Amino acid sequence: MCPLCKPHDGKPCTLRQEPGVAVVAPVYFQSFGGLTVAYGIDMASFSAVSGGFHVLRGRTIEKGLELMVDDIYARDNSVKVGDKREVFSNDFTVVGIVAHGKGARLITFKYRRRQR
Repeated sequence: MCPLCKPHDGKPCTLRQEPGVAVVAPVYFQSFGGLTVAYGIDMASFSAVSGGFHVLRGRTIEKGLELMVDDIYARDNSVKVGDKREVFSNDFTVVGIVAHGKGARLITFKYRRRQR
């Protein structure tokens, strides 16, 4: 059960059902220490909540093992579109560099970790 919700009729509610909640954006995250955080998102709901991404180079993620990085991460790590990065125990291809300010330095789809 979501810790923000109260049980209803013995069944847990979902946050989407709470009065006043218009959009919910589930986010899977991984911290790499410091300010480096990766988000696994549902693009439609995350964009609805956050207003979307401002793409500086390349494009937004569209499928599979694609990754966007923010401009600060790209600058600090000499990352460019087409580079590979390991996130959530998988190898991703950087398809876009976006303006910072959406909460994470690396952004991909909600993704299950590969079993090692």
